[in-house]
Amino acid sequence: MKARENREVVEALCRFRTRAGVAWPVLIEDLTAGGCLLTCIPRSLRCGDRIRVTICDLAPLPATVRWVRKGEAAGLQFDLPLMQSVFHRLLSDLRGMPDPFAGPHGIHRPRQPMVLRV
Repeated sequence: MKARENREVVEALCRFRTRAGVAWPVLIEDLTAGGCLLTCIPRSLRCGDRIRVTICDLAPLPATVRWVRKGEAAGLQFDLPLMQSVFHRLLSDLRGMPDPFAGPHGIHRPRQPMVLRV
């Protein structure tokens, strides 16, 4: 993913799965054909991790975590860039989704990183 690629701002729920098979709900906040920005990520996500991200009804997209703000956000690079037609359809789908923060079932974006103690 080129840092200068046009980033399309979106805000929608998606999920990713680690190699170990653990699935995490997260927010996607921007998208390019080559990657995306995820927020509300788990603190365990690390730079270099290989994951599969599911956005809307697309098949899971293999990606590599390129940078992380621990427990807050991560930049992903897709293994294969999205075809332009798929990218534009996905943007249309994402922009037509309800606000993920609205209503009683919306998610809450923490102001501070959450620390879970076990």
